[in-house]
Amino acid sequence: MKVKTPKIIIKEDGTMTGATITIDGKELPTDGILGYKIEHRGGEVPTLSIDFSAMDLELNGVVVPRIPKILEGYYVSNMESEEDKPKDA
Repeated sequence: MKVKTPKIIIKEDGTMTGATITIDGKELPTDGILGYKIEHRGGEVPTLSIDFSAMDLELNGVVVPRIPKILEGYYVSNMESEEDKPKDA
């Protein structure tokens, strides 16, 4: 059984900051892309990593990754603690 893989096209415009990335015919918005990296290890399929600006990020899932210590001051939890819940009258 053959696994479908996306068609990825990266076009650079000759400048240090200008490139467009298209996946299966859909162009990614360039204003949020900080960079990309292609890795190819011997005997393995090449991989593409894309760094996005994550200023407005929402994670939905059971497991939430630990926030790096340096960013803890910027994190606002949307979970109510027991102390924040109103007391029943």
